[in-house]
Amino acid sequence: MAGRRWQFRLTEEPEYLPVPWRRPEQRAASSLVSGAHAAGALLAAFRLLAQRGAGAGAWAAPFRHDPIAFMLDTTGDAINLWSAEGALLYRNAAAAELCVGHSGFATWESFVTDGRRFERRCLRYHLGADDYLLEVIHELRQ
Repeated sequence: MAGRRWQFRLTEEPEYLPVPWRRPEQRAASSLVSGAHAAGALLAAFRLLAQRGAGAGAWAAPFRHDPIAFMLDTTGDAINLWSAEGALLYRNAAAAELCVGHSGFATWESFVTDGRRFERRCLRYHLGADDYLLEVIHELRQ
């Protein structure tokens, strides 16, 4: 056994990759995330966060490995997701603290609560057979 040497060779075989390989400069702009795919990824992150418990152990796998869920949970702006029927599906901590109701599907509005001025932007989108309203509420600096 002494004196034997192992030799490893790495060979790139693009035809065996799970997706067709193209040089980065040859990729078309259509390879960017489509609206439906992005909406699906966003909804999946909301569902992950909605299943989470409370306390120090709440931010555990698989939640901490989803960058969209991480962004939604840690942002200081209030974020709400409503169903088309007006049921609240998700609310982050900032939105729970602010505790404002449904916008009535307004695209944009400005309002004052507790002497603080806010701007609410809403996006209504369709995914599969369901409609959703995504709200982001940002405090305006004076």
